[in-house]
Amino acid sequence: MSLKAKYSLLLLLVMVIVAACDTTIPPAPPVTVWITAVSDEELLQQSVEEALTGTAQGNARLTETVLAQGGVTLTPSRTPTSTYTPTLAPTVFLTATRTPTPTRTPTATFVPLVTNTPGSLTDASNSYIRVMNAWRAVSPGSTPLPVDVYINDKRVARSVSIDAITNYFQVTPGTARVTITAVDAGIAQADANAAAVTSLASTIVSLEPGGIQTIIVNDIGAGIDLKAIHEDPNPVSIDTGRIIIVQLNPGLPTVNVNMLAGTLRLTANLRSGQMIGPYDVPTGEYDINLNDVGADNVLIQELSDIRIGAQSTSMLVLLPVLAAETDVTGYRLITGQTARVSSDVVVRFVNASSAIGSMNLQVGTSSIINLGVGSASSVLPVGLLGTTVNVSSSSGGSVIARSNLGPWQAGEASSDKIAIVVPRTPTASDPAPVGIQIFAQDAQPSAINASLRFIHALPGAAPLTLQIRALGSAGVVPTETPWGVVGQAEYAAATTYLRRTPDVYQIRVVQSGTDLVIATLPPQQLIAGGIYDFIITPGAQTGTTQLLMLEPSIQIARFDGGADSATAVYEAVGATLTALAPGTTATATRQVTPTETRTPVPTNTPYPTNTPDVPPPQLFVNPAPPNTTVNTITVVGQNFVPDKNYIINIDGGGFVYANGRTNSDGTLSVSITLSGEILDAPGPHVLRICVDCTFRGANQEQYAPFVVASPLVTPTATLQP
Repeated sequence: MSLKAKYSLLLLLVMVIVAACDTTIPPAPPVTVWITAVSDEELLQQSVEEALTGTAQGNARLTETVLAQGGVTLTPSRTPTSTYTPTLAPTVFLTATRTPTPTRTPTATFVPLVTNTPGSLTDASNSYIRVMNAWRAVSPGSTPLPVDVYINDKRVARSVSIDAITNYFQVTPGTARVTITAVDAGIAQADANAAAVTSLASTIVSLEPGGIQTIIVNDIGAGIDLKAIHEDPNPVSIDTGRIIIVQLNPGLPTVNVNMLAGTLRLTANLRSGQMIGPYDVPTGEYDINLNDVGADNVLIQELSDIRIGAQSTSMLVLLPVLAAETDVTGYRLITGQTARVSSDVVVRFVNASSAIGSMNLQVGTSSIINLGVGSASSVLPVGLLGTTVNVSSSSGGSVIARSNLGPWQAGEASSDKIAIVVPRTPTASDPAPVGIQIFAQDAQPSAINASLRFIHALPGAAPLTLQIRALGSAGVVPTETPWGVVGQAEYAAATTYLRRTPDVYQIRVVQSGTDLVIATLPPQQLIAGGIYDFIITPGAQTGTTQLLMLEPSIQIARFDGGADSATAVYEAVGATLTALAPGTTATATRQVTPTETRTPVPTNTPYPTNTPDVPPPQLFVNPAPPNTTVNTITVVGQNFVPDKNYIINIDGGGFVYANGRTNSDGTLSVSITLSGEILDAPGPHVLRICVDCTFRGANQEQYAPFVVASPLVTPTATLQP
C-alpha cells in the first residue's frame, strides 16, 4: 500500500472516532441523603442533673464521712469520700431496637431458708452440751418422768422435767459421756456411788472446738434412747428465730415438709432418723405441712401454731403416736436459747408484778409473749448499745411502761443479766406502774465451789433470808442438821455471791429472824464452777409465792480432772489456809511519830476553771451497721440538753420523721417506722437529730448511720456442721 493510502486510512479512522464522541455532558443521577434529627433534650436533662449533683457535693461528703465513722464504707478507697465522676453522654443510635419486657412467672418456686451468721461465738475454743427431755410413753409400761443428767459421771442437772431443756454446759473438746438416770434424792457424784445409780440411757458424743450438741431424750418404742443433734454454732440475728426439725418417728412415711401454705419447701423425702435445718425464719406462728412424696398436694398431717420465738432455737421433734392418738405423728416443740457472740449481752426477764398479771414485752424488735407472774423468759441477746423495752398487759391494751436497757461497756458483755419487772408507785411525771431492775450474774469463777446469791423481789415483804441444807448420800437429812444461811436481802435488793461445796441441797426462804417458811424449791444439784441466782417473786395465784433458780446461759464447770487440776488445788489450799489462820491483832513494836511535811502539800492538781465538764451528746441507732433493718429503727440518745425539742431527718431531707422533747436527764428514745422512699432504697442511710435548733439555742446536731435490708436478696441454705 502506498504512503498516501496509509495517511488517508488514518485520517478516516480519526474522523470516525471524533464522530462517535458526543461533546454534550449528561445530567448527574439523583442522590438521596437521609438526615435524622436528634433531640438534645436528654443531653440537656443530663447536664442539669450533673449540675445539681455537683451542687450537692458538700452534703454528700458529710454523709459519706458519717457512714465511714459508723463502719459503712461506700467505696474501697482510702478516704471516706468518693470522687465525683461525670456521666458520659449516651450514644444516639439511628435505628432503635425494641427489647421485650420480662414478665413475672406465676409458678411458685420453692426457696430454702437461710441461716444467718451475725458474729462469732464468745468462746470458740470449748464445746457445749445441753440436754432436752422429749420423753413420750411409747414403749409398753413406759412412764415419762423427770431425769437427772450426768456428764462424764458427774451430775450437772437434777430433775429435768418433760419438755424442759438445760442450759449449755461448757466442756473440753474431744469426747464426753452423757448419762440419763432416774431422779435420785441424794448421791452428789455418780462415780462415788456407782452402784446406787441406775442408768436409763448413756451415749458417747464427739465434740469439736466451738461445736454445740443437743442430746434429745426420746422413746421410739424400744425404750429410752439418746439422740445427739449438731447445732449451728452461729447466733440468731434480730427479728428471727431458728427452727430444727428432727424426725424420730419410724411409723411416719417419707414426707415433704412445707411451710407458708405450701409455698416454701423446707425439705423433700424426710425419713426417720434425719434432721433438717437449722433454718432462720421471721418470728411468729407457722403451720408446717407434712405432704405425701408421691403426690405433694396430698396432706398427711398439719402441725398447727408452731411458734418461733425471737433469737431462740425451737426444736420440733417428730415422735411416735400414743395408743389413744389418731394422728399420723406426735411431736414435741421445745424452745431454748442459742449461742451468743462477744458483742451481745444476754438478758433474761422475770415477771414480779402481780398487779399487771401476765404481760407482753417488746424488747427492741423482739417480742416476749404471755410472761406470767413468777415466770422467767428464755434468754434474749441484746446489743451493747442497748434497746428499748415496752411493757403491756397480755389481755390487750396500749403500752403501760417504757424502759431502756443499756448501753453497756464492752466488759459487761461477759456476764448475763437478769431484768426483773417490779411494781412501782406512779408519779405525775412518770405514770408507769412497773419498772425494770437489772442484776448481773458476775460471780468470780471457782474451780471447786458453786456460787449462790439471793434476790428479794416479793413486794410488801419484810427482809427475807435464803437457807440451804445438804442432803446425805441416802437423800435423808438428820433432824439435828442446821440450815445454812446464804444471805439476807431487803426488797428489790440482792445479797453478794456466797460459795458452797457442790452437792444436792434443800433450799428455802424464811422471814428473817424466824422459822416462817415463805417458799421452797425441790432439792437442786449445784456443780463446781456453777452460778445460781435464787429469786423470790409473787406466784401466779393471789397470795402465793414463787422461788426461781436461774443459771447463766453457759455454765462454766469442769468435767475433766475436776478437783485434781492445778487451779482447783490452788484454790482449795488457799481456802484451807484462810480457814486455819488464827485470829491475830496487830501490836505496835515501836513508838511512831509523825514526819514533818511541807505546808501546804504540793500537788499536781490543775487550777480550777469556769469551763463545765459536760460529756458530749451521743446518738445510737438499733439495729446498728452492719446489721440491717426491715422497716423500723430505734433511736436512743444521751447527754443532750434536758427538756428541749428535737427533730429527726434522714439523708439530709427536709421531711421530719420524728420530733419530741428530751427527758429531764438529757436522754431520749424513739422508734421510727421508715417510709416507702427509704425502704425502696436499700443500703446505707444517715439519720440526723438536732436538739434545741433555734436562734441562740444549743443546736446540738448528731448523726448516725443505719442500713436498710434489700428485699431482693434470695436466701440460701447453710451447710450442716
